[in-house]
Amino acid sequence: VIQRRGKFPIQQDFYQDWESYKNGFGNMSEEFWLGNENIRVLCLKGCKIRFDLVDEKGEKGFALYQNFALSSGNYNINIGGYSGNVGDAIAYQNNYAFSTKDKGNTETAQRVKGGWWYEEAGLACHLNGVYKPGTNEGDTVNWLPWRDYKNLAGVEIKVRPK
Repeated sequence: VIQRRGKFPIQQDFYQDWESYKNGFGNMSEEFWLGNENIRVLCLKGCKIRFDLVDEKGEKGFALYQNFALSSGNYNINIGGYSGNVGDAIAYQNNYAFSTKDKGNTETAQRVKGGWWYEEAGLACHLNGVYKPGTNEGDTVNWLPWRDYKNLAGVEIKVRPK
């Protein structure tokens, strides 16, 4: 598991700087980001990646990608080979560099208050957004093709070496 979001007693702030996203932050038994450098090293020889999503009604969905890796430096995402039942939202971010409030596409990162692979035109998914139950806004934890911008109740991102 490289990331977890959900309803926990203490909500982790995902509006972090570049170094925090590089090295990781949070509580591994609750909400956390493993760290871009850790994720990159785990997937040096290629990985599969799975996004497990739960909406506010408790319905579950997933996206599985057969190919996933991060580049060194700006942690550009390389992702493809979708299957699942929530729509291929992250394909729009393929080959984009990771961005935070202080590096990369800082304008978008500051607007949506998180770190992610932000495309220039908008967000088809944003799983490091602000956790705001009951809302339908672009800065929330969301997967656009599945539940629009409605805040998701829970997320786990998992990788497995090929």
